[in-house]
Amino acid sequence: TIRASSESLLRIINDILDFSKIEAGKLELEEQPFDLRQCAESALELLAPFAAQKNLALVLLMEAAIPPSIVGDVTRVRQILVNLLSNAVKFTPQGEVVIEVTRYSDEAEPHELQFAVRDTGIGISEESRHRLFQSFSQVDASTTRKYGGTGLGLAISKRLAELMGGRIWVESDGLSGKGTTFFFTIRAKSANFPLPVYLADNVVLRGKRVLIMDDNATNRRLLTQQSQAWGMVPVVATSALAVLEWIKRGDRFDLAVLDRELPEMDGETLAAAIQSYRDASMLPLIMLTSLGGRVSSMPSTFSAMVTKPIKVSPLYNAVIGVLAQQSARSKSHHN
Repeated sequence: TIRASSESLLRIINDILDFSKIEAGKLELEEQPFDLRQCAESALELLAPFAAQKNLALVLLMEAAIPPSIVGDVTRVRQILVNLLSNAVKFTPQGEVVIEVTRYSDEAEPHELQFAVRDTGIGISEESRHRLFQSFSQVDASTTRKYGGTGLGLAISKRLAELMGGRIWVESDGLSGKGTTFFFTIRAKSANFPLPVYLADNVVLRGKRVLIMDDNATNRRLLTQQSQAWGMVPVVATSALAVLEWIKRGDRFDLAVLDRELPEMDGETLAAAIQSYRDASMLPLIMLTSLGGRVSSMPSTFSAMVTKPIKVSPLYNAVIGVLAQQSARSKSHHN
């Protein structure tokens, strides 16, 4: 209780300091190259424990056309994302919270980048929307009582987006379950930062058939986009029974990525069923697991484990790792 109270006081003090700095025109933004995906993933990571408590899927989708690194203030971009994500998680009883980063316009440098934070929460009515970005105001008085907060987060986010050459706005049908989407844009130049390993063209991955099984559609979209970007051929399943049908039928897959928490049978049961038809060394399995269901050790049926929210670099390492093991094994078989 003491820790929670001191953290909430710290947040309030930080908000007020930020706000007064912005009001006084004294907030200086950094201009440093940073990895945009890493920035967004670290914001997701901060909220992962809270999302896991409610079984919410947290997903980051980035358009391929986004420059991998940009010049700007990584702390302030992350601050807006964390503000919007924590609101989204707070007001979403079930479903998902998704960050989607796209190019807002195709003009040359500085790029205009758009961030959308979408949730499946309680929504915001039209009359409440105009109050959202005002200082010290929340949707209504009961919000503070039920959810806490200063009502400064969005006002600060609005000023920060404007300082970065962009703006912020919100869309919502005001219907519970339909949720809310907050958008903000920033202007930034691309940076010549070393390319992350997972963006390099990798011969090992090209043409490999990957079986994807996750009960969240947005996660499936992320895994599909990412594997295609690596030159792989994704085959997406929405049910465990379909997966077993394909395996029995003898369809060829080079690896499979399975969610541990599946509605009809859990990932471990599915993995065991797959392996009754297919040798583990021929079809390595990667397990996806949310931090909520902490696994003390990886089930022996899996060759690698990736935690959710899915981050691209660990996913890449897992895929490369299991395929490398597999090719080493098949070489020793042939000798």
